Amino acid sequence: MLTRLKLQLTLILVLLGSTAVSHAEWLDGVIISGGKDFSSNADLNSYRVSAIKNWDSRWFNEGGWYIGGYFDLSVNHWKSKLSSGSGVSAKGRDHINAIAFSPVFRVTRKSPWFGSFTPFAEMGIGLSYLSASTLKAKNNDPVDLGIRLQFEDRIGFGFQFGERQQYQAIFRAFHYSNANLHSDNDGFNLSEIAFGWSF
Repeated sequence: MLTRLKLQLTLILVLLGSTAVSHAEWLDGVIISGGKDFSSNADLNSYRVSAIKNWDSRWFNEGGWYIGGYFDLSVNHWKSKLSSGSGVSAKGRDHINAIAFSPVFRVTRKSPWFGSFTPFAEMGIGLSYLSASTLKAKNNDPVDLGIRLQFEDRIGFGFQFGERQQYQAIFRAFHYSNANLHSDNDGFNLSEIAFGWSF
């Protein structure tokens, strides 16, 4: 039931986001981020580069805030900080590469705070495809993701700033899992600090 609901929600978000995309050039900016995992035994460092396309549409635009968003196409590299030895799983990769795509909804304040800092909060559900499905981990058991196709859930908050509001700093958290499409579904979580430029 939960898997079916998550699949339907992802499709709805992708369709809603696609109606918001203009026919202009695809790339509006880039976001570079890094961080680490939390609440898993994989002990990863995370590195990510995203190409973004902002949506032209805005919703609930009457008050002091509005809802907009962007598409995020990313390349990811997750590297284990664990060295082989006692207490570390013999199975599992010490790194995984991934490509991911997600529509991201963003609630943004219309006017800046303190002159130039415009706060926002964001969330999204997308899909990622991984180069492997198991990660080296503590306690002799690998983190088993089951399959290479994973859902990518995110939540974050940050600020836009600069003369044209062309820069952004974001703190965000990601969750990866297959939503029980496979019997093995350990999943893992990442926290990242991101910095973006809009062209």
